[in-house]
Amino acid sequence: KQGIEDIHKFLGVSLKKAKVVPFIPAGYIYKYRDMATEEIEATLKKYNLPEKFIFYPAQFWYHKNHLRLIQALGIIREKYNTSVNLVLAGNAEGKYKKIAQLAFSRAKKLGIASQITHLGYVSDSEMVALYKKSLALVNPSLLGPTGIPFVEAIVLGTPIIGPDIWEIPNIVGKAGVLFNPFHPEDMAEKIYLISQDADLRKKLAEEARLLAQSITPQDHAKQWQKIIEEALSPSL
Repeated sequence: KQGIEDIHKFLGVSLKKAKVVPFIPAGYIYKYRDMATEEIEATLKKYNLPEKFIFYPAQFWYHKNHLRLIQALGIIREKYNTSVNLVLAGNAEGKYKKIAQLAFSRAKKLGIASQITHLGYVSDSEMVALYKKSLALVNPSLLGPTGIPFVEAIVLGTPIIGPDIWEIPNIVGKAGVLFNPFHPEDMAEKIYLISQDADLRKKLAEEARLLAQSITPQDHAKQWQKIIEEALSPSL
Protein backbone atom coordinates (compact mmCIF):
# COMPACT_ATOMS: atom_id res chain seq x y z
CA LYS A 1 0.00 0.00 0.00
CA GLN A 2 2.86 2.36 0.66
CA GLY A 3 4.06 1.85 -2.92
CA ILE A 4 0.66 2.97 -4.18
CA GLU A 5 0.76 6.00 -1.91
CA ASP A 6 4.19 6.96 -3.25
CA ILE A 7 3.04 6.61 -6.87
CA HIS A 8 0.09 8.86 -6.08
CA LYS A 9 2.22 11.40 -4.21
CA PHE A 10 5.09 11.72 -6.66
CA LEU A 11 3.49 10.87 -10.02
CA GLY A 12 -0.08 12.00 -9.49
CA VAL A 13 -1.60 8.62 -10.36
CA SER A 14 -5.13 8.22 -9.01
CA LEU A 15 -5.37 5.86 -6.03
CA LYS A 16 -8.36 4.24 -7.75
CA LYS A 17 -6.16 3.15 -10.65
CA ALA A 18 -3.67 1.24 -8.51
CA LYS A 19 -3.99 -2.24 -7.02
CA VAL A 20 -1.82 -4.16 -4.59
CA VAL A 21 -0.45 -7.56 -5.60
CA PRO A 22 2.08 -8.61 -2.96
CA PHE A 23 5.39 -10.22 -3.86
CA ILE A 24 5.78 -13.98 -3.90
CA PRO A 25 9.14 -15.78 -4.07
CA ALA A 26 10.69 -17.19 -7.22
CA GLY A 27 9.65 -20.68 -8.29
CA TYR A 28 12.77 -22.39 -6.96
CA ILE A 29 11.80 -21.46 -3.40
CA TYR A 30 8.69 -23.61 -3.74
CA LYS A 31 10.57 -26.30 -5.67
CA TYR A 32 13.05 -26.93 -2.85
CA ARG A 33 11.00 -25.83 0.17
CA ASP A 34 10.53 -29.41 1.46
CA MET A 35 14.25 -30.19 1.33
CA ALA A 36 15.08 -32.76 4.04
CA THR A 37 17.75 -32.16 6.67
CA GLU A 38 20.07 -34.72 5.07
CA GLU A 39 19.80 -32.99 1.71
CA ILE A 40 20.42 -29.60 3.30
CA GLU A 41 23.62 -30.85 4.91
CA ALA A 42 24.78 -32.52 1.69
CA THR A 43 24.01 -29.39 -0.37
CA LEU A 44 26.05 -27.13 1.90
CA LYS A 45 28.84 -29.56 2.79
CA LYS A 46 31.36 -27.98 0.40
CA TYR A 47 31.16 -24.62 2.21
CA ASN A 48 32.27 -25.89 5.64
CA LEU A 49 29.83 -23.55 7.37
CA PRO A 50 29.52 -23.04 11.14
CA GLU A 51 26.85 -25.17 12.77
CA LYS A 52 24.85 -22.10 13.83
CA PHE A 53 24.58 -18.86 11.84
CA ILE A 54 22.29 -16.08 10.71
CA PHE A 55 21.90 -15.53 6.97
CA TYR A 56 21.83 -12.40 4.79
CA PRO A 57 21.45 -12.74 1.00
CA ALA A 58 22.17 -9.36 -0.60
CA GLN A 59 24.42 -7.59 -3.05
CA PHE A 60 26.90 -5.15 -1.51
CA TRP A 61 24.97 -1.94 -2.14
CA TYR A 62 25.11 0.93 0.38
CA HIS A 63 21.41 0.65 1.15
CA LYS A 64 21.77 -3.03 2.07
CA ASN A 65 23.33 -1.76 5.31
CA HIS A 66 26.12 -4.36 5.67
CA LEU A 67 28.31 -1.93 7.61
CA ARG A 68 25.83 -1.43 10.44
CA LEU A 69 25.13 -5.16 10.53
CA ILE A 70 28.80 -5.91 11.06
CA GLN A 71 28.97 -3.20 13.68
CA ALA A 72 26.06 -4.90 15.45
CA LEU A 73 27.96 -8.19 15.54
CA GLY A 74 30.89 -6.34 17.11
CA ILE A 75 28.56 -4.93 19.77
CA ILE A 76 27.29 -8.43 20.57
CA ARG A 77 30.85 -9.66 20.95
CA GLU A 78 31.74 -6.81 23.29
CA LYS A 79 28.51 -6.50 25.28
CA TYR A 80 27.50 -10.14 25.63
CA ASN A 81 30.88 -11.86 25.17
CA THR A 82 29.19 -14.00 22.52
CA SER A 83 30.01 -14.73 18.90
CA VAL A 84 27.17 -14.82 16.35
CA ASN A 85 28.19 -16.21 12.97
CA LEU A 86 26.98 -14.49 9.81
CA VAL A 87 26.79 -16.08 6.36
CA LEU A 88 26.54 -13.71 3.40
CA ALA A 89 25.50 -14.49 -0.16
CA GLY A 90 25.82 -11.90 -2.92
CA ASN A 91 28.26 -10.30 -5.33
CA ALA A 92 31.28 -8.52 -3.85
CA GLU A 93 33.02 -7.71 -7.14
CA GLY A 94 32.84 -4.88 -9.67
CA LYS A 95 30.59 -2.04 -8.55
CA TYR A 96 29.95 -3.85 -5.25
CA LYS A 97 33.63 -4.22 -4.36
CA LYS A 98 34.05 -0.95 -2.47
CA ILE A 99 31.32 -1.69 0.05
CA ALA A 100 32.46 -5.27 0.43
CA GLN A 101 36.00 -4.12 1.19
CA LEU A 102 34.72 -1.61 3.74
CA ALA A 103 32.57 -4.28 5.37
CA PHE A 104 35.32 -6.88 5.65
CA SER A 105 37.79 -4.24 6.83
CA ARG A 106 35.39 -3.18 9.58
CA ALA A 107 34.91 -6.80 10.62
CA LYS A 108 38.66 -7.22 10.90
CA LYS A 109 39.04 -4.08 13.02
CA LEU A 110 36.27 -5.27 15.34
CA GLY A 111 37.92 -8.68 15.70
CA ILE A 112 34.97 -10.57 14.23
CA ALA A 113 36.28 -11.45 10.76
CA SER A 114 36.29 -15.15 11.67
CA GLN A 115 32.54 -14.96 12.35
CA ILE A 116 31.72 -13.93 8.78
CA THR A 117 31.52 -16.27 5.80
CA HIS A 118 30.96 -14.79 2.34
CA LEU A 119 29.84 -17.28 -0.31
CA GLY A 120 29.29 -15.01 -3.32
CA TYR A 121 26.62 -16.28 -5.69
CA VAL A 122 24.99 -19.58 -4.75
CA SER A 123 22.74 -21.95 -6.68
CA ASP A 124 18.97 -22.08 -6.22
CA SER A 125 19.07 -25.23 -4.11
CA GLU A 126 21.93 -23.82 -2.03
CA MET A 127 19.97 -20.64 -1.36
CA VAL A 128 17.04 -22.62 -0.01
CA ALA A 129 19.35 -24.82 2.05
CA LEU A 130 20.97 -21.73 3.59
CA TYR A 131 17.61 -20.31 4.61
CA LYS A 132 16.50 -23.60 6.13
CA LYS A 133 19.75 -24.29 7.99
CA SER A 134 20.16 -20.77 9.37
CA LEU A 135 18.93 -19.67 12.79
CA ALA A 136 17.22 -16.73 11.09
CA LEU A 137 17.24 -14.37 8.15
CA VAL A 138 18.73 -11.01 9.09
CA ASN A 139 17.92 -8.25 6.63
CA PRO A 140 18.80 -4.67 7.66
CA SER A 141 18.16 -3.20 4.20
CA LEU A 142 17.02 0.42 4.09
CA LEU A 143 15.19 0.04 0.76
CA GLY A 144 11.41 -0.23 0.71
CA PRO A 145 8.59 -0.51 0.58
CA THR A 146 8.92 -4.31 0.69
CA GLY A 147 11.60 -6.99 0.23
CA ILE A 148 11.77 -10.40 -1.44
CA PRO A 149 13.97 -12.08 1.24
CA PHE A 150 11.21 -11.60 3.81
CA VAL A 151 8.63 -13.55 1.82
CA GLU A 152 11.25 -16.16 0.92
CA ALA A 153 11.96 -16.68 4.61
CA ILE A 154 8.25 -16.87 5.42
CA VAL A 155 7.58 -19.53 2.78
CA LEU A 156 10.57 -21.55 4.02
CA GLY A 157 9.63 -21.24 7.70
CA THR A 158 12.73 -19.24 8.66
CA PRO A 159 12.55 -16.74 11.56
CA ILE A 160 13.15 -13.11 10.55
CA ILE A 161 15.18 -10.27 12.04
CA GLY A 162 14.28 -7.19 10.04
CA PRO A 163 13.97 -3.38 10.01
CA ASP A 164 10.96 -1.60 11.45
CA ILE A 165 10.41 0.57 8.35
CA TRP A 166 8.22 0.84 5.26
CA GLU A 167 5.73 -2.03 4.81
CA ILE A 168 8.07 -4.59 6.33
CA PRO A 169 6.25 -4.87 9.70
CA ASN A 170 3.04 -5.69 7.81
CA ILE A 171 4.79 -8.33 5.71
CA VAL A 172 6.68 -9.99 8.56
CA GLY A 173 3.82 -9.93 11.05
CA LYS A 174 4.50 -12.27 13.97
CA ALA A 175 7.15 -14.23 12.04
CA GLY A 176 10.02 -12.00 13.14
CA VAL A 177 11.45 -9.37 15.45
CA LEU A 178 12.13 -5.84 14.24
CA PHE A 179 14.84 -3.26 14.92
CA ASN A 180 15.78 0.29 14.02
CA PRO A 181 18.11 -0.20 11.02
CA PHE A 182 19.94 3.05 11.76
CA HIS A 183 20.88 1.92 15.29
CA PRO A 184 23.41 -0.95 15.42
CA GLU A 185 22.78 -1.26 19.17
CA ASP A 186 19.12 -2.13 18.60
CA MET A 187 20.07 -4.46 15.78
CA ALA A 188 22.57 -6.19 18.05
CA GLU A 189 19.99 -6.67 20.78
CA LYS A 190 17.50 -8.35 18.44
CA ILE A 191 20.14 -10.55 16.78
CA TYR A 192 21.40 -11.65 20.20
CA LEU A 193 17.84 -12.40 21.35
CA ILE A 194 17.09 -14.63 18.38
CA SER A 195 20.46 -16.36 18.46
CA GLN A 196 20.03 -17.34 22.12
CA ASP A 197 16.33 -18.21 22.35
CA ALA A 198 15.48 -21.50 20.64
CA ASP A 199 11.86 -21.39 21.86
CA LEU A 200 11.37 -17.96 20.31
CA ARG A 201 12.84 -19.17 17.01
CA LYS A 202 10.44 -22.10 17.04
CA LYS A 203 7.50 -19.76 17.66
CA LEU A 204 8.54 -17.39 14.86
CA ALA A 205 9.01 -20.31 12.46
CA GLU A 206 5.49 -21.52 13.20
CA GLU A 207 4.09 -18.03 12.59
CA ALA A 208 5.96 -17.98 9.27
CA ARG A 209 4.33 -21.26 8.24
CA LEU A 210 0.91 -19.84 9.01
CA LEU A 211 1.60 -16.77 6.89
CA ALA A 212 2.96 -18.95 4.08
CA GLN A 213 -0.45 -20.57 3.60
CA SER A 214 -1.62 -17.45 1.76
CA ILE A 215 1.63 -16.87 -0.16
CA THR A 216 1.29 -19.31 -3.03
CA PRO A 217 1.61 -19.09 -6.82
CA GLN A 218 -2.04 -20.11 -7.10
CA ASP A 219 -3.21 -17.28 -4.84
CA HIS A 220 -0.93 -14.85 -6.69
CA ALA A 221 -2.44 -15.87 -10.03
CA LYS A 222 -5.98 -15.43 -8.68
CA GLN A 223 -5.17 -11.89 -7.55
CA TRP A 224 -3.89 -11.00 -11.02
CA GLN A 225 -6.89 -12.64 -12.66
CA LYS A 226 -9.28 -10.58 -10.54
CA ILE A 227 -7.49 -7.32 -11.38
CA ILE A 228 -7.43 -8.10 -15.12
CA GLU A 229 -11.13 -8.96 -15.08
CA GLU A 230 -11.90 -5.67 -13.32
CA ALA A 231 -9.81 -3.75 -15.85
CA LEU A 232 -11.66 -5.38 -18.75
CA SER A 233 -15.08 -4.86 -17.22
CA PRO A 234 -17.35 -2.62 -19.39
CA SER A 235 -18.50 -0.83 -16.24
CA LEU A 236 -15.04 0.72 -15.84
